Amino acid sequence: MVYLGATVDGENINTRSDLLLTPDDQSDDGVKFVTDLVAGNTSQIIVTSANDETYLYAWFDWDQNYQFDADEITVSKYRLNQGDNSILVNVPDDAVMGSTWSRFRVTDGSETNPITATGGVIGGEVEDYSVTTLGSLVYPGENSWVTLAFEDKWPFSGDYDFNDLVINYRTTIIDQNGVATGYKIEGELVGIGADFHNGFAVRLYETVEGSNDKRILRSQINAEKTSLLINGLEQTHEILEQNTEDAIFVIMPDTWDYIDKQSNCNYFRTETGCDSNNKVTFSLFIDLLPGTATADAPKYTLDPFIFAADGHYHGEALVGKDPRSWEVHLKNQQPTEKFDMQLFSFAESDDASDSAQGFYFQTETGLPWAIEVGTSWAHPKEGVDITHAYSDFKAFAESKGQEKPMWFNNAKPANVISRGE
Repeated sequence: MVYLGATVDGENINTRSDLLLTPDDQSDDGVKFVTDLVAGNTSQIIVTSANDETYLYAWFDWDQNYQFDADEITVSKYRLNQGDNSILVNVPDDAVMGSTWSRFRVTDGSETNPITATGGVIGGEVEDYSVTTLGSLVYPGENSWVTLAFEDKWPFSGDYDFNDLVINYRTTIIDQNGVATGYKIEGELVGIGADFHNGFAVRLYETVEGSNDKRILRSQINAEKTSLLINGLEQTHEILEQNTEDAIFVIMPDTWDYIDKQSNCNYFRTETGCDSNNKVTFSLFIDLLPGTATADAPKYTLDPFIFAADGHYHGEALVGKDPRSWEVHLKNQQPTEKFDMQLFSFAESDDASDSAQGFYFQTETGLPWAIEVGTSWAHPKEGVDITHAYSDFKAFAESKGQEKPMWFNNAKPANVISRGE
């Protein structure tokens, strides 16, 4: 017998009237919703099959008209293996917010006619689930990226090519009636031009217009419903960092562990001719406990930073110290509670941080060690100083952004890795 979960459950929800009766779906046990169903986003579900080589179909009543329309089929003849199967579901941009229904049908694949949401099937089972569809606020846009670029020689300037770690990312606030119930952070690892090994993490906070930043604490995160996919695979490392008050999420403990470097290339996508290997994709799903945050500030919700990966040399300033105590943040973003503040006093460094004035991670002339560019950005090639790749960058940084605000549009093509590479 072909079925989902541990037991067989019969459904008799075939019409609009049946759905209006809001039937009990508590006996269904074959489908688990790992992440929220958010309009315009991809969500993860786990489907448990009792058999090998069975086939799954799924419908969602996205428009909430109390029927499964033909165009609402979301999974079509997906082959299942016995046990748990991870499946990604694309939620339409125009999905109506609120409570609705989903239907899952599993068959043995022997059918000759197209499978529909209603009607009988020889050899199979139907399970229906009530679900809630949420809205979203996306920064910078559903098909756009922001670029982060880091220098990892801090507190020294190094080669200042801003390709030691390059990441594209966007953030989505999951919105339920003006309240943030969760976040999705998705991105791509674009380049690594570093000899050092660096981890990548984000600290979550909320900025409310006209007031100071509001900390979001670790205790306000539902860790059990927070998950991370890298290249589509669920990760098992400790994502929500322990022994902190703030909510800090470790996306990659060591970025070098996730890339496939081409032969004859020293680095990842930062040298000429080293551009055919795939970027590394990631999606972090964060579930907030009730009452944690509002949903009106999608741009200012992240403090992305790099830290020294465990087990690797990371410069003389860190000799004899805990690797996790070293961090690099965006200019004037204060470090996390795990940072060793004594590193700001390291002799002969190029850093001019002054915590009393709120100055962090910048030189005396205001040049940073990490930048955020509001678009997908062509990063400098290996060993090329950013001021040689982008001649307007120095004026922009030293003027605190008052001069040359569009500096990133004026690249010297020979000195950068193009977006298509």
